[in-house]
Amino acid sequence: MWGSRRYLLTASGLVLILGVLWAALFGSKTTESLLFAAAGWAPIALIGVLGGTLAVRFHGTTGPAFPVTLLTCILLRLFFGLGGVALALKFGQVTPYLTTLFGTFATLQIFEMVWFIRRSRLSNCDVV
Repeated sequence: MWGSRRYLLTASGLVLILGVLWAALFGSKTTESLLFAAAGWAPIALIGVLGGTLAVRFHGTTGPAFPVTLLTCILLRLFFGLGGVALALKFGQVTPYLTTLFGTFATLQIFEMVWFIRRSRLSNCDVV
């Protein structure tokens, strides 16, 4: 019931809603601001959904797959997030970039934490 497919579908829906929200917020401004908003949203959304799905899949298994997945996702988010800041500074589009980057990151982190908390509570109920 709480498998990786369900996580993938739910997280993808959440990310699409965020994408529409960011497009509505920054689409009325310049095309440049919309592009930088998309540049802040897309990599974090993709890494968050795919990495979260893998984390859900590997959670509770033996071996290093779960911690390696988490570490890889953290490093990828840092790489793409910090890499885009310099470009956003150059073009003067820091606000749309950082808003979508941090907004998407925070939303997905909260979603992932709630997912794992609920999953652990449900699995504890199954043991009794």
